Amino acid sequence: MLDLPLRKCIICGNEYKPRRHDQKYCCRRCHKTGSQRKYNSLYKEELAEKARIRNKSKQQERIIKAKEERQVNPYRRKQRAVYAKVHRTNILQQPCQVCGNAKSEMHHPDYDNAYNIVWLCHSCHQLLHADERRKAKKK
Repeated sequence: MLDLPLRKCIICGNEYKPRRHDQKYCCRRCHKTGSQRKYNSLYKEELAEKARIRNKSKQQERIIKAKEERQVNPYRRKQRAVYAKVHRTNILQQPCQVCGNAKSEMHHPDYDNAYNIVWLCHSCHQLLHADERRKAKKK
């Protein structure tokens, strides 16, 4: 066995007795940390470029998905804008205007007028939309 003097770990600073003449770390955790740091410093630019490419492709996917969503549901953008506007003003929830149920949802008869809100419970809301769909089919 080698009789080497005590060394200081370059990661955590603890003193340790090395088992080999080229040992730089006191334990496996420090060795792993040191190896990762060395790898990251050697390939920093390459890793950054890969991350840029990956993020750019994800961004392009999100843009394509948003365009498809707008084509499928053109009112979605208005819905989100109305939702944000209403929630910024902290409008208090009211009971259903049809049956009086305390658990109610916002219904916007017209998205152009964001503050024209009708409070309906889920079942009344579904019935209202079903009636609107029936009327649209009859026309």
